[in-house]
Amino acid sequence: DSAVVRAAGGAAVRAAGYEGDAAEDGARAQSLLQTGSYDVVITDLQMPGVDGFGVLEGVKRRDPTGEVVVFTGTYADDSESIIRALRLGASDFLVKSACGPQQVVWSAERAVERRRQREQLTAAQERYRDLFDRIPIGVYRTTPDGRFIDANPAFTAILGYPDRATLLAAKVLDCFETPDDHRSWQERLEREGVSSGTVLRMRRFDGTLLWVEDSAHLVRGGGGDALYYEGALQDV
Repeated sequence: DSAVVRAAGGAAVRAAGYEGDAAEDGARAQSLLQTGSYDVVITDLQMPGVDGFGVLEGVKRRDPTGEVVVFTGTYADDSESIIRALRLGASDFLVKSACGPQQVVWSAERAVERRRQREQLTAAQERYRDLFDRIPIGVYRTTPDGRFIDANPAFTAILGYPDRATLLAAKVLDCFETPDDHRSWQERLEREGVSSGTVLRMRRFDGTLLWVEDSAHLVRGGGGDALYYEGALQDV
């Protein structure tokens, strides 16, 4: 709500090579957000009508991943307001007495870069999940105590389970012909860390048996403890 601050902020935004719109209060900001698309919003907190918290909530309702940098002086020492803003999803909380317009622009740039990194990570995860779900080889991940963490549709179909949820509720031991077979498979992974082309006799959901070829490896944590086993199998 300060014309001086808006002018200085706009000058810093343009000097950094960006475009932006200025709003004199929260209501005007909400109007701009209804009609425009913005990479980041920079908002004061104390404003007439709709305050900065209202702007922040409006941004997050429209797009939970939207980036909002809070730039305030009134609430600089109010820990409850700082916590509230961060819980509502503010990307940063800057104080006018300690930061100038250039620092605000840098904060906005960092917020946008973090969002782009998240979007790239999400896209990579979606590509991996698409491959995981479509590959015609059964892929799985299990814990050392015998629980399923994940499995793809091919794995679920090979073992004859009606759906992934039913498989994940089962015990890994239930899928081996005998407890000794399961113990030997696990001991080999613990001892060697990897197994390749191991032929196993496994049990389907309906109790019938089948031969599979399994390749798996052990994933350890930083302390050397076994975190999980992951592998792939084919019906042979």
